Order: sequence, then structure tokens, then C-alpha cells
Amino acid sequence: MKLSRATVIKLLMVHLVTTALTKAEDTVYRGTFKCRNPREEKAREQHSSVPPVESTTNMATSSNTCTKQIQTTTATSGSNMKDCLDVFNAGNTTNGIYTIKPTNWTGASFDVFCNMTDGGGWTVFQRRVDGSVDFYRTWTSYKQGFGDPCHEFWLGNDKLSLLTNQGDYEIRIDMVNKHGNPYYAKYDLFRINDESDNYKLSKLGAYTGTADTNNQLDKAGLEYHRNQVFSTYDRDHDKFKSMNCAKKYQGAWWYKNCHYSNLNGNYTAVEDNPDRSKRGVSITWKYLPGDSHHIKYTEMKIRPVKI
Repeated sequence: MKLSRATVIKLLMVHLVTTALTKAEDTVYRGTFKCRNPREEKAREQHSSVPPVESTTNMATSSNTCTKQIQTTTATSGSNMKDCLDVFNAGNTTNGIYTIKPTNWTGASFDVFCNMTDGGGWTVFQRRVDGSVDFYRTWTSYKQGFGDPCHEFWLGNDKLSLLTNQGDYEIRIDMVNKHGNPYYAKYDLFRINDESDNYKLSKLGAYTGTADTNNQLDKAGLEYHRNQVFSTYDRDHDKFKSMNCAKKYQGAWWYKNCHYSNLNGNYTAVEDNPDRSKRGVSITWKYLPGDSHHIKYTEMKIRPVKI
């Protein structure tokens, strides 16, 4: 049967469209198979509601924009900058990964994430985003640090101790609860002792912020943990004689009897209906307005006190 020219052209167009769609579907399938999984997609969706960083009331940073920065120096600062404020003062004002070497650090220079909002110069030492990194870890793991500074990580207690003992440092903690509401807490002094003193939270200054509206400043946040030493499930240093707080609440922290904050606890914010029995075990900041448990985002960072 002889087909008309119009029919031939129509059949050819159908063939071309079908072929293109098949290739597109194959590309999407292969991309999905290689690069994505349901847990990561759900975590990404949960984190997508975290507000932008350009606010002093919320410095929650998106790991999607994290890159290794080209680091400039000044004649006075030299190449060994001791923290992110040195990096900032040398003219580096973009959030991202930079290299520092604290005073008395005997190892090689190392990478940190520098948050350059709220005046700039914040050295980030902890971040929780989606639960992709397990924070229920050993003493040695917390001593050395773990994770990726572009995403979820703990910088390491040895580094944190040296950083906070090379001068007076303040701390800022940003949190986003499971409903997407941002809060922050600042203390104008923060210091951690070295391992010989079990990384004791030896200095904690006055609080300002939005992370407590119940006038419970004697208990809220870090205040309850002032002068407490660090505990992990394999090194029990808390004040609770009949229980290991790190095991009970599945984290690592400056536990007392046991906690009013637990920012290294289990990540449960992505669960549709978190079990109430997991409340204290989850990432927690007691007296946080709205919801104190199952927090979806945290970032802890330090900066030298500006005189």
C-alpha cells in the first residue's frame, strides 16, 4: 500500500518524538539509579524549607553552596590563619571551606567551614542537616572529628579545645525546628578544656537570642551543662550515678543529670510522626519556642570576642 506524503511525514514525526522520549526516560532512570535514594530525597525535601542565611536571627547555611574557597592572605596574617576571623579579616567574605591552623596545633593545617554572616569570621564545629551521618560515636571519634564540613560533621574536640583556648571566644548556635521555624542562641564566652580534663565546658558567658521565651535561662540550652565534662557511650563522665546518659539519650554531650540540650542526639526530624518516647533521644533544645524536640537543623560556631 502506497502511503501519502503527509502520512509518511506524520509517521516520521511520531517515531522521532517516541525515540526522544525513550532516551529522556532512560537518562532520568539511570540518573535516579546512580545518584538518588528515597531517604536522601526525603531528607533533602525536609531541609529545603530551611530559611536563607542572610539574617542575624538565622544563620542556617545550605550545604548545597559549600565549596573550597580560593583563600587570600595579607602581609600581616601570613598563610597560617588561626581561625575564620583571621580568614575574614584577610578579605575572604564568602561562606565556604578555608584552611586554618590554630595556635599550638602541632599537626598540619586543616579545612573548616567558615560562616561569614552576622559580622563574619565564624568557625563552624558542628552541623546537623538530614541524619545522613551517625553521631552516636565513640570518644576517639569525637576527639578526632568526623563527617564532612560541607554537610554534617563534628570538627573534633582536640581542635575545638585548642581553638577556644587561644583567646576568648563566643558561640552562636542556630536551629530550625521540625516545623521550619528558625531560632538562635548566643553566649558571649565559650571555652572547652583539653582531653586531660575530659573536654570540660569550662567557660560559658551570658545568653542572648530567640531560643528561650520561657525565662528558664538557669536551665535552658547550654547553661545546665556549664562546668560539665564531655561524655560518649564508651566514656561515661556524667553526674548520673546509675545511668550512662550518652547511652540513654544516644548522643555525646556535656551531660549532667542528664540534659537540657542534646544537639548530637538521634536525627528523627524526617520521620512523619516521631514516637514520643524518642523525644529526649532526638536532637533537643529544651524550652525552644514551638517544639523542643526532633530539631531538623543545627549549626554550632565560634568566633573570637571582638574587643
